[in-house]
This record gives sequence, C-alpha cells and structure tokens, in this order.
Amino acid sequence: MKHVIIGAGAAGLNAARKIRSLRPADEISVISAEDSIYSRCLLHHFISGERTVEAMNFVAPDFFSQQRIQWLKDAPVQSLDTARKQVRLQTGDTVNYDTLLIATGSLATIPPIPNLRTANQVFVLRSLADAKALAHGARAGMAAVVIGGGLVGFDAAVGLAAKGVRVSVVEMADRILPLQLDKKSAAKYEALCGEQGIDIYTGQSVREVLLNQTNDVLGVKLSGNRIIEASVLVVAAGVRPHIEWLKDPAIKLGKGIIIDEHCRTTADSVFAAGDATGKTGIWPQAVKQGLTAAANMCGQEKTLTDNFSLKNSLNFFGLKTVSLGVPETPDDTYDVEIYETPAVYKKLIHKGGIVYGAIFQGDIDYSGIWTGIIGHPLSISALNAKDIFDIDYSDFYKMTPDGQYCY
Repeated sequence: MKHVIIGAGAAGLNAARKIRSLRPADEISVISAEDSIYSRCLLHHFISGERTVEAMNFVAPDFFSQQRIQWLKDAPVQSLDTARKQVRLQTGDTVNYDTLLIATGSLATIPPIPNLRTANQVFVLRSLADAKALAHGARAGMAAVVIGGGLVGFDAAVGLAAKGVRVSVVEMADRILPLQLDKKSAAKYEALCGEQGIDIYTGQSVREVLLNQTNDVLGVKLSGNRIIEASVLVVAAGVRPHIEWLKDPAIKLGKGIIIDEHCRTTADSVFAAGDATGKTGIWPQAVKQGLTAAANMCGQEKTLTDNFSLKNSLNFFGLKTVSLGVPETPDDTYDVEIYETPAVYKKLIHKGGIVYGAIFQGDIDYSGIWTGIIGHPLSISALNAKDIFDIDYSDFYKMTPDGQYCY
C-alpha cells in the first residue's frame, strides 16, 4: 500500500512516522514545496541570526532515510484527482496513492489597506522563504512597522529588534497578543518591548501605506492620523488555509478542508490535518490530527477526542507565560480569581464549577493540569473548600482497592 502526505510540517511528518511504525512494509512519500524541514515557531530566531536553518529542524537529519520515506522536495502541488487517486505536481509529474493526507498548512492574508498590495518592501512570516526575504530586506538601523500584534507579528518584531531594526507594532485590539493575554499580562510584554526599543500602538489600525513615486514604503498613516516613518512593512494580520490549489469537487471545503472525527475528508481515502483544516493554528493540535489521520490511513479506527486548541506557551524577553482557554470573561456572569506578586501573575476564569480560561505568567510550574481541566472540561465544584490555585493532579485521582491509581 502507498501512503502519500502533502506537507512536511508538524502534522505531515508526525503522520509519516506513525504510519511507518504501524506499517513497516508500506510505501510512504512526503511531498513538500520547500527543500528544508523546520519549525515555523522558530522563524524569528532565524531572522535575528540566533538560529541556522539546520538548528530549526525538528526531526533527525537522517529522518527520511532512517524511516524509509521518499521525500519529494521542491515539489509544489498543482492539483488533485481523487477519482484517479493521483496528485499532480507543478513539474507535471504525477504521484499515485492508496491513502492521502493533506497537511499543507496556511498562508498569510494581505488586508485591503490602500497601497499595501502595490508597495515594495512588504513581507509576511509564514515560511522559511519569508524569513529569508525579511532577514535580507530589513537591516540594522532601518525602521519597520509590523501590522498585527498577535503571535506571528510579535515573533517578527522580536526577531527584527534583535538584529538592530527599529520596530513599531500596530494592533487593532487594546493590547498585544489579544487572543492569548488579558490587558494585565499583555502590559508586562509591552513594557519589556519598550525596554528593547519596540514601540507599541494598540487600539489603532493602519489606514494607509505611504509610498514614493517608485512604490517604495515611506511609512504608514494610522487611524488616528499619526504617521510612522518606515521603509519596511511586515504584515501579520491573519492566515488562511493553503488549499487554493484544491479544486476536486469530491472534497468539501468550509473555512478549510472539512474533516470528521477521524480526520477523514469527504473524498474516499483522503485525510487532512493541521492548518489546512482551518481548525487549529497550534503545533500540538496539528500533531494530534496528524497521528489520528495516520492511524486511520492504516486501517486502525482512531477518533480525535481532544479538539482543545486554545493553549499557548510564550517566552519573550525571558518572561514565560502559559495561556489556556479565554483570556477575558465573556460577560459579567463569570467569576475571576487572581493571584499576583511583583513577579507573578495568575488568573482563572470560571463559572458554575467549570474553568474557561487561565493565564500563568512568571511562574508556570504546575500549570499543565489546567490544560486537562479546561480542555475536557472537568468540574472543580467539589473542591470549593480548597484554594483554587492549590488544585493539583491529586485532586482528580483515586486509588482502587488493589492499589492502582485511576482518573
């Protein structure tokens, strides 16, 4: 049997490894548009010069030979024919499959800001090629504006500042990292940004990109009419699944490729995982989807039961933070518990015994239990006599008569 995987990221390569463990004699091919294996989470370290391409590789250098996997690199996909079970590459070559996993990731979106799409020196940060272009185009002493203060934008800002670029970040929300942090925890990073020479503009948007006669960037005008001078722009204003090449009518699309709890698409023998599904943008969930798809590709019935993807671990400027669930209360019917010292900030959002969000900053020890409590979710109603920040794993385990621990 031949298994084909499109995409060499977290979902694709973990699926490939899993298939090899389940089917030692089967044929496996991984198709990727790039010629390197790397963690997208580390691209800002490449921009700053702190990491080489090799140092961003998340598998062993001999992964493909050791796993007996064919790697078709520098091979962008052109189309898919599910009736023939055939993938066509842009080179004109075709690859047949018995089972197929689509794990092509995502692409950056470019918002409709006047002059943005015609400007020179505009960059995004989703791939190694993007990081190489940005590292070459933005040099020490230059000024750059990052449009978007989410994780990707913050990564770009930190990487550029580390190489001596003067950086300004523009974020529409009232704080940076609005999907991960509340105003209090975001303020810590905003203060650290100031110490590193990164200017933060929150509650504002870019109204217009200012250009010279040759379309070189001169700066941006914000919604409040402030002008920020810059010769480089980085756009980090959202992503979309990388599926524009996918035209086969047998595969239904929504925000991404539609999959069921087995990571199957609507086409026979075709599976999908990771950003291409439009379901998650975080590494652990992409891995889980890839492993679930791999098991089902090998005939093992496996269900993805954990769809919790609102979890992030941050470490910028030496300040560690774990964010789980919602960072702010949806309305005033929720209760909020806060523990705070000059160096530590902890916050829990709960209602009716169910915890909906948690932030641990400065001290992330023992925060792992809250992933399970929030993700499942598990009720903490029976623990109301205990300080909520003292809840630990022992509160959810018991010993059976024969001396075994059970959940």
